[in-house]
Amino acid sequence: MIRATSPRSPGRPCSDTGSAWRSSPMAGPVMARSSRSSTGCAAFTCTGRSASPCISIRRTGGSMPRSARTETQAMFARVSALADVAIQGRFGADKGAPGVALSLRHPVSIVTVIARKGKAKALATALAAVKGANVQWAGADQYYVVADGRGEGALYREMKDALDGLASVIDQSHGRFIIRIAGPNSRAVLAKGTPVDL
Repeated sequence: MIRATSPRSPGRPCSDTGSAWRSSPMAGPVMARSSRSSTGCAAFTCTGRSASPCISIRRTGGSMPRSARTETQAMFARVSALADVAIQGRFGADKGAPGVALSLRHPVSIVTVIARKGKAKALATALAAVKGANVQWAGADQYYVVADGRGEGALYREMKDALDGLASVIDQSHGRFIIRIAGPNSRAVLAKGTPVDL
């Protein structure tokens, strides 16, 4: 084993597995270790008593919003995950008709359903009987259930009651979104972004 030490120096940078740290004048020595006799990767370790991370989260006086609502409280409006990101307008070529038009399907209810252990077949049977919603496969024993025109949390409650004991149900309506693609060049856009042969 090779050990290399260096004298103390204020502000000398060192890192540990990709994390950036700074050392203070009181920090201890920087140590490089290698298990090979030849030159290889060296892992640096800060052993200072007062080393502090370069990135930290500032404390604030704010609090988490309360999820409980009373009759006197106004209902929260359903907001899309793209509410503050998607900007309406025309972008790209400014002449002629647009080749692609994107629109947000909103409001829409999206629920993730994950089969419990040993319940995959029973869950598939139960989902085949679901009416008024679109069930889409999302992975091994996982599905998305999507529906329009439902109230806040209504689809989640329906699925939770219908699939009790068969699956875990998670409401994703505020975290996921569905985009409609239209226009004469929409096929080319889809072909570029998917491995499926259209």
